[in-house]
Amino acid sequence: MSNKKTIEISIVILCYKADNLIIKFLDKIIKKGKQRCLNFEMILVANYWNHQEDSTPLMIKKYAKDKECCKVISKSKEGDMGWDMRSGFEAASGRIITVIDGDSQFEPNLVFWVYDKLIDNNLDLCKTYRVEREDGIYRKIISKLFNLIFILLYPVKDYNGEFKDINSKPKAFTRKAYDKMILKSDDWFIDAEIMINARANNFKIGTFPICFYKSERESFVKPVAILEFMKNLINFRLKR
Repeated sequence: MSNKKTIEISIVILCYKADNLIIKFLDKIIKKGKQRCLNFEMILVANYWNHQEDSTPLMIKKYAKDKECCKVISKSKEGDMGWDMRSGFEAASGRIITVIDGDSQFEPNLVFWVYDKLIDNNLDLCKTYRVEREDGIYRKIISKLFNLIFILLYPVKDYNGEFKDINSKPKAFTRKAYDKMILKSDDWFIDAEIMINARANNFKIGTFPICFYKSERESFVKPVAILEFMKNLINFRLKR
């Protein structure tokens, strides 16, 4: 893939503490992107904590070594998921930017489905919402609480589901939309911050339903994340 060509789509993949299953996940995305003859890049975000043992950065660097479409971001972490996501966005050069978790809970082809709907419907942002979930009652309860608190603090006129399941991925948005957003979160609040920015900028948003698969790794979303999320939402609301 020639670097001289304009990148059509940057696919930011969050790889923190991913297991070996991510290799198949990445292979499927590359295969589909090449089949579609899209000029794409994959931003593989494999940041790490200095105080924790983590083999992911080495695995991701080895995987990307001979793949021209891959760009690896691997540096000492200064924050949680939000910090990782923002570091991936900053490295993206595509006309369209998508972001997805690399833990194989999402169908790999979804990065192209959100892209298609974004383009076909001339949207600013396209996202998914989870109607089938295989990740257990704990994650379902946390997700419902997140979304309930969000809608209470940020009511939306003519609610048609655009702000349903705000944490779901992948999300896709145009470069123009990204440039309008002010993203500062270092933690799990980043998804809500994206949607708050979309609401504030009156983005044209599209959604579609998906299945969310069971993860084999331990969940990084702890009960304290609910309190953190509430605090961030309230603080953000008061500042606005």
